[in-house]
Amino acid sequence: MLAEHFPGLSLSLILDAEKRFTSADTNGDQVIDLSEMDNILTANNMMFTKKQLEEILESIDTDKNGYLDFLEVLTVIERLSSNKRSKLSPHLQTATKSATCSIQ
Repeated sequence: MLAEHFPGLSLSLILDAEKRFTSADTNGDQVIDLSEMDNILTANNMMFTKKQLEEILESIDTDKNGYLDFLEVLTVIERLSSNKRSKLSPHLQTATKSATCSIQ
C-alpha cells in the first residue's frame, strides 16, 4: 500500500522513516503531537517558537486532527525529496532535508 501511495520513496527510506517515527512517538499512540515534534526538532538543534511549531504542524496535518500520523510524515518526506515544498510551512520550506526528515 505504501509503495502505491509513495512511488518516489524507496522501501529502505520508508522503513527508516517508520523506525524513526516509532522512536519519536514517545507515548506510543501512533501519532506525533506538538510536544513530541518539539522534542524531535530540539534534539536536532532546530529551535522554533510554539507558534512556529503550531504552524508547521498545521501545514502537515492534512486531516486537521492536531497530530501527525505516519502517512502525513511520509507526505512531507516525499515533498522534500521531490522539491514540492510549496504546500509546506515556510519554516519547513527553508529547513534542510536531513533536519526536516528527523520529524519522523
